[in-house]
Amino acid sequence: MESENNLGNERRPRRRKTKERNENEEQEREEQLDIKSVNKTHDTSFAFSEPINSQRLPQQINPDSEALSISSISLAQSDMLDPSDSQAPHGRPQEEGKKKAPEEEKKEERNLKRHYNKANGTDNSASNTEKHLMKKLGGENSNKDDPEIYIQKGRVICLNDGECKKTSCIYLHSKIICESIKECSNDCEKLHFNDLIATLIKEKKTDIKALLHRPNNEIPSKYELLDFRKKIDSLSNKIIELKRSVRSVKENGWDEEDDSFENRTKEQIQAIKEKIEQIELTIENYMRSISKIFIDFFRSSNQGLGNLIDNLQLESHCALELLPIYCKKIDIMDFLENKSESFMVLSGETGSGKSTQLPIYILQHLTANMDLGLAAVIEPRKVSALALAKRVCSTLYIEPGEEVGFEVGSRDSDKKISASTRLVFLTDNQFIQKLMNDENLSKYSVIVIDEAHERTISSDIILGVLRHRYFEKKLRKDLKVIVASASINVQKFSQYLDSATDLRIRGRQFPITIKYEPLPTLRHEHITGVNSMILKLLKYKKQALENPHYFSEKYPNVDSKVYLGHMLVFVSSIAEMERLKNLLINEGKENKDKVHRFRIFKFHSKMQQYKYDEIFEKENPKHITKIIIATKIAETSLTFPDLSMVIDTGIDRDTYYNSLRGFDEVKWTTISKSSAQQRAGRAGRTCPGICYRLYSLEKFKKMPESRMPDLQKSNLEHAILWLKLLKISDIFNFQALDKIPGDNIRNSERNLKNYEALDEHGKLTERGKKMSQIIGVEPFLSSSLFKAIECGVFDEVAIIIAMLKHATSLFIWGDDLSEFKDSQLFLWENLKKKYKLQDVEGDHFFYLVLFKEFLSKYKTGDDLGEFNAQSKVEVAKKWCQQNSLIYGTFKTVYDHYHDLRRAFKQEMAQLNYKRNEQQQNTAALVLECLLLTHIVNVCYYSGSQTFGHILVRENDKLENIFIHQNSLHHNKEADAKWIFFSETFDYGNLVAYSVSSVKEEQFSDSALYPELSQRFESVKDVVSKDNFGLIKIKGWGNSSIKKFEEKMAELHAWKIANKILYKIDSRQGIIYIATSSAKKLTIQDEIKKHLEAINQELKNEKLEIELRRNVRVVIEKGGNICEILKRGETMTVIAPNLPQSTTTNDLNDAFSEQYGKGQVYQIDIIRDAQSYEKSAIIMCNDKKYVDIMVQQGLKFNGEIVKLKRNEFILDDQSGGTIRCKVTWLSGLPLGTGAIFFDTPEDAEDFADQLDSYEILNSKFRAYHQGVKIRLNRLPLAVDEIYLKNYLEDDFPEAKFRHCTVYRRTHAFEQDLNKEKETVLEYITQKAQQCNGTFSQTFSTHHRINHIFNFTNSKDANEFISQCNEMRVKIRLSRTTIEKMVHVKPILNSTEISLFRERYKIFKNEYEKARKAINSKFQNLLKINLPFPRSLEGEQAYVKISIEPVLPLQDIKQFIEVAAKVRNELYKISQGVEVEGLSNHKLYPLIFTQVFGKKELSKIEKECEVFISVSKVNRTILIYGKPENTKDAKIALERELDRSKHFTIDEFPVAGASSSLYKKMDALKREFSRVIIHTKLKKDALCVELIGPPEDVYRVKTKLQNSLEKLNNTDQGCVICGTTGVHNPYIFSCQHTYCFPCARKHLLTLCSRKESSLCCFHPGCRKELVVRDIMQIVPHESLLNFLNDMLAKNGLNLTQSEIRF
Repeated sequence: MESENNLGNERRPRRRKTKERNENEEQEREEQLDIKSVNKTHDTSFAFSEPINSQRLPQQINPDSEALSISSISLAQSDMLDPSDSQAPHGRPQEEGKKKAPEEEKKEERNLKRHYNKANGTDNSASNTEKHLMKKLGGENSNKDDPEIYIQKGRVICLNDGECKKTSCIYLHSKIICESIKECSNDCEKLHFNDLIATLIKEKKTDIKALLHRPNNEIPSKYELLDFRKKIDSLSNKIIELKRSVRSVKENGWDEEDDSFENRTKEQIQAIKEKIEQIELTIENYMRSISKIFIDFFRSSNQGLGNLIDNLQLESHCALELLPIYCKKIDIMDFLENKSESFMVLSGETGSGKSTQLPIYILQHLTANMDLGLAAVIEPRKVSALALAKRVCSTLYIEPGEEVGFEVGSRDSDKKISASTRLVFLTDNQFIQKLMNDENLSKYSVIVIDEAHERTISSDIILGVLRHRYFEKKLRKDLKVIVASASINVQKFSQYLDSATDLRIRGRQFPITIKYEPLPTLRHEHITGVNSMILKLLKYKKQALENPHYFSEKYPNVDSKVYLGHMLVFVSSIAEMERLKNLLINEGKENKDKVHRFRIFKFHSKMQQYKYDEIFEKENPKHITKIIIATKIAETSLTFPDLSMVIDTGIDRDTYYNSLRGFDEVKWTTISKSSAQQRAGRAGRTCPGICYRLYSLEKFKKMPESRMPDLQKSNLEHAILWLKLLKISDIFNFQALDKIPGDNIRNSERNLKNYEALDEHGKLTERGKKMSQIIGVEPFLSSSLFKAIECGVFDEVAIIIAMLKHATSLFIWGDDLSEFKDSQLFLWENLKKKYKLQDVEGDHFFYLVLFKEFLSKYKTGDDLGEFNAQSKVEVAKKWCQQNSLIYGTFKTVYDHYHDLRRAFKQEMAQLNYKRNEQQQNTAALVLECLLLTHIVNVCYYSGSQTFGHILVRENDKLENIFIHQNSLHHNKEADAKWIFFSETFDYGNLVAYSVSSVKEEQFSDSALYPELSQRFESVKDVVSKDNFGLIKIKGWGNSSIKKFEEKMAELHAWKIANKILYKIDSRQGIIYIATSSAKKLTIQDEIKKHLEAINQELKNEKLEIELRRNVRVVIEKGGNICEILKRGETMTVIAPNLPQSTTTNDLNDAFSEQYGKGQVYQIDIIRDAQSYEKSAIIMCNDKKYVDIMVQQGLKFNGEIVKLKRNEFILDDQSGGTIRCKVTWLSGLPLGTGAIFFDTPEDAEDFADQLDSYEILNSKFRAYHQGVKIRLNRLPLAVDEIYLKNYLEDDFPEAKFRHCTVYRRTHAFEQDLNKEKETVLEYITQKAQQCNGTFSQTFSTHHRINHIFNFTNSKDANEFISQCNEMRVKIRLSRTTIEKMVHVKPILNSTEISLFRERYKIFKNEYEKARKAINSKFQNLLKINLPFPRSLEGEQAYVKISIEPVLPLQDIKQFIEVAAKVRNELYKISQGVEVEGLSNHKLYPLIFTQVFGKKELSKIEKECEVFISVSKVNRTILIYGKPENTKDAKIALERELDRSKHFTIDEFPVAGASSSLYKKMDALKREFSRVIIHTKLKKDALCVELIGPPEDVYRVKTKLQNSLEKLNNTDQGCVICGTTGVHNPYIFSCQHTYCFPCARKHLLTLCSRKESSLCCFHPGCRKELVVRDIMQIVPHESLLNFLNDMLAKNGLNLTQSEIRF
């Protein structure tokens, strides 16, 4: 410590201009940014349990020797050979005089070069002299000492901790690497690099020359490869860069008066700070890991130097990847080494590195413990398992099948494992086979279940079986199981696994902006809207790259950075991918000059591996945008490089087992909140990101929290077969993570018995065992294959089954459905004749002939002579394109078909399979095989195309089903009395997919026919004309129809009991009802009553909306605000987990009985489409009843339903409490510090003032050193926080930038823990005395922070006054120290962001205001203005901050005064809106590119003003002195007068159609000098033309002529007149709009700040219901509108304390 304290005692020349001086100044500038953060890392020593061999105890060395170890060791043992050679057993030197063979020397040289390239990525050539090179390698320290001298100063490490007496042993005992990698005091007790090398020389019997030897200029020395200091330097430099970026962000600022931008700035700064903390933790973990690697190597008798270098280079690679998981590596390794724990739950956000790095850590563990078995990493998909295996192998510079292998299927190419393999990637299905074959998993020591949050059937079964065997039955205690996931309920998994160790890893690195922009309600129109959104973002990107300044002006509320990366788009199916891809290609060509160049990739579970690899190849997003169209599997896959944009449709396509209907249904449901967060999290990995959610915020709030487990929602037939094979006989009592529904188990077991997979006692049959092995094919389908072998039609049935698995992604159909159907029928008729199929009609046989034709085309390439394999692909691709088929799907079916043939090869041989050659009987035999199981899916035609077919299942149910438009039977229902289907979709109405017709007499061969025949007759009787009554109800809007569907779901039991069928036509607003003729009138009256009630509910509906933090409003129809709620107030409660039969009337009655009539305003029942669970959202008439209801709950059905408050996203987590942050700094203070300045002159001037000043009643010394002042003799209690406050208070004019106080980390971990415990105990006692509670602790390097909560400002003030700047005494192992604690309240933002130019106009005024305010409130707050340097450069915004003066005596007073001060500061630079100029005929010209920024900049400069132009609202604000603003207005008018070569014209186009927009696009290309766009006025849609008069006249003439030719006789959109609207939206007033027109109309009303949102139709003008508004208006636009309404009514919330 003395040497450290004496570093600055001698004064140095102030103007010494030497090279050394310049280097010192550069180093000191880095210190200004606190680069010594690397030197402040916490220390935690390892516990090494392995005892050292007593024969290897170090020799006693003279304690007077400074080197301690090297003096007794010959450093020039040139005859010693390197022990890393593979011929030296156990790492010992070879026999003297024995030389290596030349090929071995060359091999070693290659290995050394490979190690160096792995570590550095490039080749560094050697210098001319070896010694000069070694000086460089030693770091900055080696400028003084060459490596030999440096190593000689090293001390030997004692490796015998278990038996050594530290008082008598002279060796070094620390196992912690010193964080000071440059210089350190002689009495430092920690490890240094030279200590490790000195020990290496002694323990491994090598010498310095061997270490320093370089075979040639291209190959590094072993010394260089061992030197880890460069890696630490590299990480430290990253910290410096990040700290500079924090300062840059703070100076740049964001948009003024905009909370979202202000919050985004904070998020960005916080993200950078988290990244800095992550790197600091990385350095700490890296040094600890390096230490362990060296120590383990020293103790090992069978490792050579090559092993050490391998381990060090791999560790360096893991650290330099800078993935968050590395910060937790030590915890992971501790778990693997801890023999008492079996399970760990690891939650790592996407991008944390869990999938790529965790296997490497495990491999390191297995390599260090060769007695252990293999590790299995289980992935849910084959494609991800292969990709991860290759990624890990690439990192390790090995080939798959060496130390790392994979096993992902039954083909030869699906398995690469060798005798040297230690870690295997497997699919979950493959691992289940391992569980079946080996109950003890004797070959494995570590199991990783990755992506566990997906809750697939396989992963849940694996987890349940592992728990059953190794936790309940205790079959093995040494097996390690890690459950890894991106978004997992850690607590739930941990409890399930007997309170398993849990580890959480953060992944997101940059802030992500979320925008809500709802799409049309019709599902099939979503893709068109997604396409438009993609093109919009590509336009943004092109503009942001080509003209960033213009982009920021045109879109002031948009951060251009988020549009500069690649794009990820989530869709629900492969068919949607193809449709979107085609739309993008076609429209991209039309708009190629407007959008950024793009390339489309598809990402799904069935893709080929080489395409998967292409997606992850690096490509500069500035040159081309990757558009990755993906299904939900992209939520948690590997991180996509350079991704910044995400589009989330919010829709998922999944299969659900409906136990009521007894079959699977494919549903398009909303995703979960967890999935939505995962999707958004894909952006923001390398830069700020943005996620467009194409649904409303209200819809997001109603989403389920997490995805429903497959074991609860899926068909369990396959799962039951697996569990039986895994010796789980009692499925009902199987302890899965979530209980498996009993009805699903019973139905599945019944079906398996029908398939002969289970015997009558529920035991597995041989057929059942075979079914379990057919991966990807349910027993429902595979059962037919056994029959097909008997009938000789195995190939035909196998083809149909393979096609059925991919049927939904066979066809590409565009907007013209009739054209698609014509081509489909034409293809079917031709192929039916070609393959001689007679007396059959349907999709199953269509699939058969389609594949046969594909097979003929696909094989054609083999017969083309010299054509390569690509030829057959091209022939098949061309055929697919010509017939609107998806080639990729057929290729997948091809592989699936051959998998089925391989699977049944043995059965076909056993049964002596012979193919049926009689073509005329083939179709009948195939039908017989299919009906074996499909008979339960038979339907009968209702007699009306409106109601489709009737399900033939159970006597007490009557449900209709419709045929999908892809089917051959679509629109030909009357020709197919009886049909059967293979798959169903639930769109609200049930839709059958893969449909074929069948004759009634063909049922008789089925074993199930006897029990179904009576049902067949019953259905025919019900749908006869005499018994069936039809009702048609017209004139309902989208919101009414949606609510009617919700009501029918609520009244499901009533609907079934009365045998009611219904169908909805959303395009025309028609509801069709069918029921028995006897009940027709009664049912009709009931339905009308429900509809009238729905209509009234919509008119009266209210909604609570989060306006900003701690502020909500309640809106009603028209978007009118009827209630303002502040600080946690709400009028809404939630009733979760209600019984299935619950109705709105039931809840109304219950609330009325308990709380009185009229206390509840409205009730909305929500039914989860996945789980069918019900919950309700209840709005109270008065907010005061919310707390009462939450406290008492609701008495309902004899039970108490717990009610909870409606939670909002932006509310403070503290729930209205006042939070205080206690900060202190850990470590041993050195009594030295530094103050940093911008220039040496500033430092020199201040040094003379500061020297010999007193701080804490003690004088200190100040010495000028370049841009800093070095401080000595500081009291040990002083830290940088106190020093900064001291300087600001006593020297307010000092222009210093930063100050620091130097300290050293504790040598012993117990001292660090003692320090933390003592301080926390002290402040916790103080907080409790003031009625405070401890909340959390978090640390960033040496800085420790504790958060305490207080219920009121009085208690918080008392705590602050008692604890702030108090000194806590801490008794450590060797000394006693004092720690100063600092306390301040945590307050919301008190910053103002202004345009830089606007601030410069009022700079003097702000200076005066700062002085006046700081003087007036000197004991309460102070104003900080932007740094002068921030007024230069390219940053657009600057910030003014209002900060409390500490210690803060009254928090409430500060909040109130700060709000008033903030308002006054805004008034200083308040702009003047230009009025009168809007009457100028060329006024719109100002808002176009034609007028340009050049003219505005010229006026700003001449008049000394700042001009803000809003293109949306067409308003102009001028900032400046009154006389200057007046001059600027005159100048603007004068500039418009000079633009006589332009003219502006507009004319109405009401009653036009979509042809208008196509014509406008053509005219834009023809007349490039004319600006053509549409705008909405109150009564009409108008076209506005701006440009040269002659061109404007010609454009107007052509447009009007084209409008006259349009036929507008049919009713269409009330704005554009388009007929046959593809994506209509019908308001509750029954007027129809195109969805884009409806949105444009409402956005126009919002921008004009109209008093309410109403219908556009001139004869209507009715206010819109809340549901229509929420469905159409983007969330951000709605919030702006509501804020405008508040300001318009004198309720401007920015002027109140709410903002704080």
